[in-house]
Amino acid sequence: KIARSLQAEIAALAAQIAAEDNDHQACLSAWEQANHLDPDSAEHLGGFLLALIDNNRLGEAETQFSEQPINPEKLPYQPARLLYVRATLAFHSGDLNKARLLAGQTLDSLRQVTELASAGALLDLQLPIKLARLFMSIGLPREAIKTVRLALEHYPGSVDATTIMAKSLLSAGQLDHALQYAHIAVGLAPDRIDLRNTLAEMLEVAGNWQSAYEERAAILEKQANPAVSDLHHFASCALRAGRPEETIQVCQNLLSEGKNDGIALAIYARAIAEQGSIQDALDILEQTIEDNPTQKDIWLALADIYSRYQQGESIQRVIETLNAATKAVPEDAELWLALGEAYLGENSPTQALPALRNARNLLEPTIDGVIEQTCLSRVALRLGQTLQQLGHLEGARRGAPGERRAAAEELNDRAAVTQAGLLAPAGQLAAPVPRLPLTATPAEVIARLAAEGGSAALLIGPDGGAVGLVTAGDLARRGGATAYAAMSAPVRTLPPDASLAAAADAMASARIGRLVVEADDGPRLLTAAHLIDALRTGPGQLVAAAARADQGELAGIRRRLDAWMASLARVRIDPELAAAEGSRVADAVLARCIALAIAELGEPPAPCAFLCVGSQGRNELLPGGDQDNALVFADGADPRWFRAFASDVVARYHAAGWPRCHGGCHAGEARWCQTLTAWRANLGAFSLFALLLTIVMLVWARAWKDLLVLLWLSYVLLSLRVFYWWHILVPMTWIAAPARRELVRAVRIAFFVTVTSLVLKETLAPTWLLQLYRPG
Repeated sequence: KIARSLQAEIAALAAQIAAEDNDHQACLSAWEQANHLDPDSAEHLGGFLLALIDNNRLGEAETQFSEQPINPEKLPYQPARLLYVRATLAFHSGDLNKARLLAGQTLDSLRQVTELASAGALLDLQLPIKLARLFMSIGLPREAIKTVRLALEHYPGSVDATTIMAKSLLSAGQLDHALQYAHIAVGLAPDRIDLRNTLAEMLEVAGNWQSAYEERAAILEKQANPAVSDLHHFASCALRAGRPEETIQVCQNLLSEGKNDGIALAIYARAIAEQGSIQDALDILEQTIEDNPTQKDIWLALADIYSRYQQGESIQRVIETLNAATKAVPEDAELWLALGEAYLGENSPTQALPALRNARNLLEPTIDGVIEQTCLSRVALRLGQTLQQLGHLEGARRGAPGERRAAAEELNDRAAVTQAGLLAPAGQLAAPVPRLPLTATPAEVIARLAAEGGSAALLIGPDGGAVGLVTAGDLARRGGATAYAAMSAPVRTLPPDASLAAAADAMASARIGRLVVEADDGPRLLTAAHLIDALRTGPGQLVAAAARADQGELAGIRRRLDAWMASLARVRIDPELAAAEGSRVADAVLARCIALAIAELGEPPAPCAFLCVGSQGRNELLPGGDQDNALVFADGADPRWFRAFASDVVARYHAAGWPRCHGGCHAGEARWCQTLTAWRANLGAFSLFALLLTIVMLVWARAWKDLLVLLWLSYVLLSLRVFYWWHILVPMTWIAAPARRELVRAVRIAFFVTVTSLVLKETLAPTWLLQLYRPG
């Protein structure tokens, strides 16, 4: 048995080596042998199933997983490979919730392995990379980032890990950091064309056309026979970088080969239009459409030239062209998006809405496609603007609660979140920017960027004014003895109260990816990454982030929630719905605090329930609200454990941004952390007082004089004060002021007199009470 176990380990090691060489068939054979030699090993079973999935044999993987028994006594926790296999199978079967849960458990298992392993002992580099790609497929890019960081801690020079980190950061909306990792990946493997293509696409998304042009040129130089797609990308990028002559030359070479290259023809038409030959460009495109109306690039180029160069009825010509295009090529999302944007340009949101919805339905989330991700963001932005103009968010307010929730589910990420995010002040999201003198060296700039985590540095002139911006990429491409030689100038600025939508327009018009916001505390940097993050920030994303956040990350969720809620004042959205969404995020954060406390203290020794009361309990929690909660646990349990547990949860929730109730109405207080029997007794007493109050209010004709009314109400309120229920029912804190002993004695006497007068049926009703009982 020992010999077979050793042979199985050798086969597993051979499988990992084959996986690193991308030899999937050899990897599968080795894992199959390891699983055959040691069938009791869940680790080997996981590797075998993972290899089946890599070879696109999902059906066999599912069959093997269901047929091969696993001894639970030999499996104290499921290894990462096996959990990943289960997550992948759940994803392919369409069960996204189960896939997300199992993927999270896989990440936890990987963390356990890496915590126990010594440096460099992470056995399988491919597993965290595969898990990161799965996280991106199920819409959890921030979890993908955490996963790749585990791999980079042990394999900092891994090209694959660095590349997937760049893609994960891009999916999470962190464009600047994604560019940094893309640059590193290219530096680690400068001959890999796919890495250079990824970097060039990110530079194009950032609006840095000159740098993208240089990268596209390097891609062509490294290929003896460049791919046609690479030539297309170079020609398009050269045109956007202000080099139409090069564009025309490349396109003419492609067209001279006699192929029906619609992409090259569209780019060529744009280039000659840029040089002034507008009618020639229109003639070429119109003739091509007559011959072959199914080429979307020709339609887009024709609409673009009409829009940019034709006067008078240009917008109508654009709409007619794109309407014809969507009929000829109905399955293309870019055409529907362009049509929707054209209708918005004509101030026709009613016509724009169905076009944008078609674009949204045709686009699918993607892992590797940089351009596709950008297109998704554009669709979300335009759809949100359209819905706002049509008043759909206001319409949600008029519906029943169920209809309002359904509308919110449809509009939440697509409209309200988009509008709320992009209408937020730019100064609220802009980040601090390092400032250095013009004489700073490249080494000094890079050291400051590394120390402060920024993406660019601001160079300051002798008069204290900003002269230019410089990034690490600028220094690497342009060189020079000083940062001044590599900087971009002039610096474009915005006032701090300008919206992110205004910043997006400024970046698009200037074809740049960074702006400086003149904030009160000094200049701050706003990048395209902030704009993308604004599109992706909303309650749904915050709830998902809270479910996997560490304690230190929970405060960041509160800050993002406050920014989102603050910007809702400028969007027509139901306040009740906004409060409900804020409460939903708070519930997710509190649930995470409870989970973290249990992870530290262990499972509760008896059944218990954590209750939310106050505004959070009513689903009405707004910014500035505190925490009101309670803990109920089973009779006979040790109260010391539960009070320590409640105090831990309350402290975590407080640190996350929801402060403790000033009146002490939270589970950290002993009176709010009691057994089930104690709570029943408290609520029973409160119910009795409420019942008596109701009886008195109903028997108006048998009432009391004004003084007795005030004394009776005072007694009720003081009784409520004992159990702190006043804090939930009434906001007037003066009611809870400590009473003198004489006052307590007086209200008890008043209570006795009141009950006696009711029993004797004495009519003691004051004038004002009779007026209420008998109107008029």
